[in-house]
Amino acid sequence: MTQRFTIAVGIATTGRRDVLAKTIDVLARQTRLPDLLVICPVISDDVDAASLARFPAKTATVIGAKGLPAQRNMILSATKAADIIVFFDDDFFPDRSYLENLARLFAENPDIAAATGFVLLDGAHGPGLSVDQGLAIIDSAGTDARELRDLRLQHGVPTGAGSEQRDPV
Repeated sequence: MTQRFTIAVGIATTGRRDVLAKTIDVLARQTRLPDLLVICPVISDDVDAASLARFPAKTATVIGAKGLPAQRNMILSATKAADIIVFFDDDFFPDRSYLENLARLFAENPDIAAATGFVLLDGAHGPGLSVDQGLAIIDSAGTDARELRDLRLQHGVPTGAGSEQRDPV
């Protein structure tokens, strides 16, 4: 029998209400929904209450100071009971089976402490992508793109860690 992990998804956001609403709608398509979706905006107007109400799993909103580390710490405080905590950007569209694959990866590899996915396309350095364009790219990707890479621990530091800012906990 496969282990059932409690999965929380956390999204820090500021000033991107419409993009966040679309991301929440895309997350609702997951084959394995998170047990908890936590949104950390800087102000309550950054979140569309209707998109949270439509989400088919438990949600929470925690207001935090502006800044990714501070907002992620607020999310961590709200997800203490989760076995797995996933951080997504407010404009990240995961493959439909992302959370299902993540749970399987952790169940089959109990020595894994962290994992990352494969980004198919990042529109940050250009005009960006529409929701339809993003979903079409995900839907047309081969199975290789759906694989998760694990970051195995070496002396308590994930291999592959480098220039990434370390968030205080």
